[in-house]
This record gives sequence, C-alpha cells and structure tokens, in this order.
Amino acid sequence: MLVTHIVAAVLLALSPISRITPKSTRCRIPILDYQDDFVVVNKPAGLTTHHSADSMRGRGRRLVLSSMLKRQLRRKVQPVHRLDHRTSGALLFAFNSEACAKLQAAISEPTTLKHYVALVRNEWRHGDTAFTCDAPVSVGRDKDNVKTYKNATTTFTVIASQKASNDDKQQAATLLRCEPKTGRSHQIRKHLFMLGHPIIGDTEHGDSKVNRWWRQERNFDRLGLHCIELTLPNILSSVAPLDDEWSAALKNEPLWDLAVQKDPRLTAEFEDYRGGTFKTNNESTKQ
Repeated sequence: MLVTHIVAAVLLALSPISRITPKSTRCRIPILDYQDDFVVVNKPAGLTTHHSADSMRGRGRRLVLSSMLKRQLRRKVQPVHRLDHRTSGALLFAFNSEACAKLQAAISEPTTLKHYVALVRNEWRHGDTAFTCDAPVSVGRDKDNVKTYKNATTTFTVIASQKASNDDKQQAATLLRCEPKTGRSHQIRKHLFMLGHPIIGDTEHGDSKVNRWWRQERNFDRLGLHCIELTLPNILSSVAPLDDEWSAALKNEPLWDLAVQKDPRLTAEFEDYRGGTFKTNNESTKQ
C-alpha cells in the first residue's frame, strides 16, 4: 500500500497539470479593478475558475480561483464568465447574484470586447489582415455518445511572426490577437488547431515536439493563451499584463520588438488595484 501511494505521488508530481499549477493556495491573486459590485482579476494559468467535477477529483488537484479570491478579499464572489484552466488573463467576478446577472447580460452584448493573445506554431498562413474562422466546434456528446457541435466564430489578427532559424525549426511562431465572437469551450484552441496553427503549450490540441522545444529552450512551460483585455462599455475596461514567463520567453525572439510596437499592451506594467490579505514572498501585506 505504501509503495502504491509513493508511485501515485511521483506520477502526480510529473504530470503536465501539476507542473503548471500554482504551488500554494496562499498565492495572492492580482487585482485589476475593484468596485462595489465586482472585481476584475488577472487570473494565473493553472487555476480553475470555479468548483467543477474535474477540480473535485484527483485529476491534478486543481486549485480553485473563486475559493482563493473569496479568502483573499474576505467576501463571496461569483464568476461572471470563465477562462480555461490553463488560460490566464482578465476575469470578472461579481459580489452578489443581482450584479452577476446584470454583468452576464452585459458581457454577452456584441459591444463587449474580449482580446486574447495567442502564441502559435508556424508563420501565419492566412493573410496579413484580420481573418475570421467561422466553423462549428465540438461541445460534448449526446445521450448516444455521439459528438455534438455548435457554431463558433473567432477573428484572428497577426501581431508579429517569425521564421524558423536554421538550427531550430520549432522556433517558427506567430503572436496573434484573438477575438472570440461566441463563447464555446476551448473555442480559440480548437479553431487554431483547425487552421494548422496550434497554440504552443497546448497538450490537447497542439504539437508535443514543438511544445517540448519551447519548454526546454525558452522555459515556456504553459499554454500560450492570455486574455489581455476585457471591456464592457460604460462598466469596466481592464488590461491584464502578461506574466514574467511570457516576457522572459519572448523578449529575445525576433518577433517581439515588432509585436510591442503594434500592441503596446504586451508590455503594460501591472499595478495591483487592491492588495488583498495575503503576503507575497517577504512583502508587507496590503489592506
């Protein structure tokens, strides 16, 4: 029995999920905006938005953002929308049911702006202007275990691209701005896979050889997808800066300087709107 537990612990430590999950429930969640009825956070990669069947199972012991935020702010929170477990960026929570309903209605309006940044494999092959992918994606299975599909639309715009070097063919990559017009699960990831440009770090829809190169050569050990801006007109507008792993991996890449020129949000500096209740490393707790 002891041997079984030891083997299980080793396998968990080596699993892709555990490698990208924050190590402690006491890490402080960065606050982008804090108002009477809502809070916008910069979600780290590796956190599940709210409790679900996966987060409750032993499938990687996923940390739950809503629970951590509740402890940090010392008040109840309700997710208005969600980001995938491995996706980082701007995420909106309400402080009560009434506010949550109003914000959910607002976020579904066509005027809402949700911009994602994606680092994808290969030079972009679909033109220099905005390209819209309008293709159904799978959303589950029916009672007969047959895959079901729903319409999905995403617009992609090239920020910058780079060719492969002579020594490293895996280095060819493109930085994209992604604007989902519908909200299907894994929509951006699935559309980019269909287009032949899987997101770097995507273990489900991506390329393991390319992922391994970016992990080993650039220390980029995460999904290359980040919600960089969330804007609800007349309600909120938040830019979520990229974390250090992004900048460390890309700052010396050929595409980076051009990318920053075209989209200055890529180097936006983070200012914590409200420090919360936990300490980060040896810093003093902000109240």
